[in-house]
Amino acid sequence: MTIESPPGNPRDLTGYTARLQVRDNHDDKTLLLSLDNVDGLKVGGDTGDPKNGQLKIEIPGLVTAGFIWREAIYDLFLNPSSDSAERLIYGRVTVAPRVTV
Repeated sequence: MTIESPPGNPRDLTGYTARLQVRDNHDDKTLLLSLDNVDGLKVGGDTGDPKNGQLKIEIPGLVTAGFIWREAIYDLFLNPSSDSAERLIYGRVTVAPRVTV
């Protein structure tokens, strides 16, 4: 995804971190999945250039193959510093197991 601010202009994400969490429901303490800049989220996308405003979510097949849950909720936060955070997206996630082998 490309984060724009203002619309039509990629936001410079230099120094930003990102984190995404998946849980069964809002009150559940158990994480079904957690991603951050070190594992699964790439600020700057494939090029790694944070000035392009891109954020890539990457979950390897070896990880998704271990999912025993089928539906949950998630949100993704972008952090310009350690003391502030902006929720970019949130919603439901559905795991569709592979049919073709």
